[in-house]
Amino acid sequence: MSNLFSIKTWRKEWLVLTGIATLLVSLFELVLIQKRYSLFSEGFLSVHQLSSPSGILGFILVSLSADAAVLGFITMLLLLVSDRIGLKHPGRRLLILALAVTPLILTDFVYHRLADYLGDALDLSMMLELVGGNAFEFVAVGFEHLILPLFLFLALILVVAFFTWKLKKSLGNAPKQIVVKPSFRKIFIEVSLLFLFGFILLFFSRITNEAFDHGLKRKPSGQILGYFAETLSDIDRDGFGLLRRPADPDPFDEAIFPYALDIPGNGIDENGVAGDLPLDGADELEESEAGSRATQWQHTPHIIFVMLESFRADLIGATYEGKVVTPILADLASQGVSVESAFSHNGYTVQSRYHTFTGHLSPANKGRSLAEKSLIDDFKKNGYEVAFFSGQDESFGAEKMQIGFERADIAYDARVEVHRRYTKFSTPGSLGLPYDVLIERVKTFLSTRESTRPLFLYLNLVDTHFPYHHKTILPLINDVVLSRSEIRSERKNALKAMYLNTAANVDRAIGRVLDALRQVLGEAPGIIVTSDHGESLFEDNFLGHGYMINDAQTQIPLIVSGLPVVIEQPFGQSELRSVIHAALAKRPHESQKPILRENEKKQVFQYIGTIERPRQIAMRGLSGRIIYDFRSGLVQTEGKAWRRPELLENSEYSAFQKLVYFWERALIARND
Repeated sequence: MSNLFSIKTWRKEWLVLTGIATLLVSLFELVLIQKRYSLFSEGFLSVHQLSSPSGILGFILVSLSADAAVLGFITMLLLLVSDRIGLKHPGRRLLILALAVTPLILTDFVYHRLADYLGDALDLSMMLELVGGNAFEFVAVGFEHLILPLFLFLALILVVAFFTWKLKKSLGNAPKQIVVKPSFRKIFIEVSLLFLFGFILLFFSRITNEAFDHGLKRKPSGQILGYFAETLSDIDRDGFGLLRRPADPDPFDEAIFPYALDIPGNGIDENGVAGDLPLDGADELEESEAGSRATQWQHTPHIIFVMLESFRADLIGATYEGKVVTPILADLASQGVSVESAFSHNGYTVQSRYHTFTGHLSPANKGRSLAEKSLIDDFKKNGYEVAFFSGQDESFGAEKMQIGFERADIAYDARVEVHRRYTKFSTPGSLGLPYDVLIERVKTFLSTRESTRPLFLYLNLVDTHFPYHHKTILPLINDVVLSRSEIRSERKNALKAMYLNTAANVDRAIGRVLDALRQVLGEAPGIIVTSDHGESLFEDNFLGHGYMINDAQTQIPLIVSGLPVVIEQPFGQSELRSVIHAALAKRPHESQKPILRENEKKQVFQYIGTIERPRQIAMRGLSGRIIYDFRSGLVQTEGKAWRRPELLENSEYSAFQKLVYFWERALIARND
């Protein structure tokens, strides 16, 4: 009789497998962390460093203990499962080892693959918030980048299934052996002790050392143990524990936590940032209230409003190998004004669309959301026929940030002709129609239009959104084409060339629509052209938008022609509604040329994430920007490094307080 699985034998096998798995995973992750974040040496833009031998050794030990804590549990479960199915062949150890390390290494691979495009701005929780918590939107955007890890995972499953079958088959004719299984209670206690040791060591390392925290939270084991630490340390159950970023300013008071609504003048700083919100200063919240004005417009010209997607401000006047990228827009700018300092408040489509149409920074509460008015209602109220043509799905994000799309006289979006999309997926956040479909639809509408009312035509062109090319894009200034899988930082020059060519196609599409309008209307309409946000093309090692407050992602073009608007720069999207109202409420003058002014004191509020729980907030003026990061608790002023608020100079601290107070008042206005 052979006692194959005595407690002593089992412990030895478990320890050996856990130890090998821990060494493999830790070594792999230490290389990844050093390569990307330069944690153990000085590196470009590296903030968190462990340069001393003791610091590096300490991090390695904590890393090993965290991996051992998680892998110990995984290995235990795999050993028990193999016992359960009768898998006793020595080859099972290799099988268990492969199965134990794969989830962690695969997670590392996917995470760092995403980080290739998002850099240090990678924030998975914020990404989920921005797509409404819909994980399918992740897949729709990043499918091609996830093909390799998904393929490897499926291949591993097949290999495991094959070897399991082979091992069981090889044991089919083997002499039966009596197995004495160890006590599960003893097994569980030993594994739990290892888990507890790793958990405690990681917890204290992360809360006492910023560099340790920076590195450990990049590891799957650090995130797993961190989840438990976060949950257990949330003593007041307000949703924020000691490891949460931003951290809970008072772990024992459930009324004080990050993003709490700060009640003015009560002597309590509910969110723990910049002190209690003072009672005075409410007039600093300069949200437009155009929708509440009852004045009838005195001037009702035909107007076309073109909203572009991911269209950078520097495309206006750009050239490629001597060719002008946007000649139509450049011509419109010469006839009217081109605002150089125009900004998106958020850098993400849903919020930008809402800011532009409603004139508000924050969405109304549930009691007022359905009744909230927008530009669509303003034009209809003043006798316009409103025709809305969008290349995207206007239902995306509309549950919370409605603009009244369905109230337009003609309401067309990408849902009408899903079969003509250029995107692979038809989820609300990814669905897109090419510009030629929009042109066709607009021309059909114009040719059959019988209304004598003034026309407000809204046109949303989305072709410059990721992946920046589709089959109907023509080689106007170059023929560079990259597939999704070829879009990488090392090919950013080719990517920029492809993006510029797509922008040239969009520019030409605008010209075709304007020609059709002039022909049908018999006169030149008033023209407004802008974008929802910009786009990073691997500036700051980032691809995309909505995750960083910088000019690449938030500076937008704004061109106005044929309308007597008065624009002050810097200009924020939420001002457009009131600017249009002010221009049309006056009697028409002989000159319809817009006026552009500069205001040195004016600033545009910006944020990333949702306005209720932003990751960063900022104020952008003509001379620069101040940013506060809720996750790190640091402030950055123009041209200076990130610093803690208490290290700011007096003038800088005042600007920091003004920024935070503005955001807090925006939230209060939303909840009134």
